[in-house]
Amino acid sequence: MIRKITNEDINSVMTIWMKGNLKYQYFIDYNKWLLEFNSFKEKLLNKYKTYVYLDEKIKNSENQNEILGFVSIDGNEVKAIYIKLQERNNGIGKSLIHYIMKNKKELHLSVYEKNTQAILFFNHLGFRNIKIQIDENTNQKEYIMRWKSE
Repeated sequence: MIRKITNEDINSVMTIWMKGNLKYQYFIDYNKWLLEFNSFKEKLLNKYKTYVYLDEKIKNSENQNEILGFVSIDGNEVKAIYIKLQERNNGIGKSLIHYIMKNKKELHLSVYEKNTQAILFFNHLGFRNIKIQIDENTNQKEYIMRWKSE
């Protein structure tokens, strides 16, 4: 099930975000993620449209459905998509992207060149690289990718 994020979801979502960054964006200094933590948390709740993917069969310690991933958008820009590490490659990311594609004619996002799994994932979903640039916050090369509905 996919639904909008609530305040009760934020701790689980931020754990998924941090673990995902440390594993798949290992080439970026750990301190960057620590510095961005509170700012990103605020944006998830108050600026971006954020949706969580829930496992209706698994309950967490508070007897709520467990969050397996999330996606955040700002207008037509995908700001974040993160899946629990042990749940990757189970179709959750695809479901979240398809969920936001339903109401959009175009989406764009940036992805670090070194995050090859993410690039392959987005290519598989129809995103195409339209530009290469250097992220001024990390000095890492990133691809700007775009998807257009047919």
